[in-house]
Amino acid sequence: MTIFGYQDGWLRPGLSHTFAVFAKVDISAGQMIVHESVDISWLPQGLLPGQQIWDWLVPVTGRNFNLRESLTSANAPGITAKTFGPVEVSRELYDAAKRKAAWLASGSVKYVIMDNIFRNRAGSFEEGGASNCIHAVCDLAITKSLNTHVTYGHYASELVFKHFDPFFVKGPSSMSQESMHHVVSNILNPISREEMRVA
Repeated sequence: MTIFGYQDGWLRPGLSHTFAVFAKVDISAGQMIVHESVDISWLPQGLLPGQQIWDWLVPVTGRNFNLRESLTSANAPGITAKTFGPVEVSRELYDAAKRKAAWLASGSVKYVIMDNIFRNRAGSFEEGGASNCIHAVCDLAITKSLNTHVTYGHYASELVFKHFDPFFVKGPSSMSQESMHHVVSNILNPISREEMRVA
């Protein structure tokens, strides 16, 4: 799992974003195979790279953008991006992310920045919910609710990363950092690290 965050120099919420990629990996006979990956990058449908979100209160049709699209936005002029991870996580968290991505694609949930009164429905996979990008990533039904207050951008993305700590695989069985970065490279291929321009 890798969590990404970007923001502009003025820290405007409408130009900030939190998104994530989860990958299912098989390691056998000295080979590493990325079987599939799941992106969660929830934004208003039709949003263009570098375009600011102006309406904070009214839910609109959302779309789960793929990783390439999200990184294109992260590379827009005036935007700075950071990554948190990669880190190995449990199958339980991966499966929960996969269910959440399918739910976002179903059309049953909308996008809104100020999602206070809509978040519980969206997080519980109920009709009529709406979510911002942060809660689209962190509300995976198997996790406790994360109180992000009014944070966004890099700091919110870091909070989400730490929120998933109970699902991190730790100890002798965990993958090395080198192996995990190799996984990310496979997911991003043919996008190079230079193209990403993230810290």
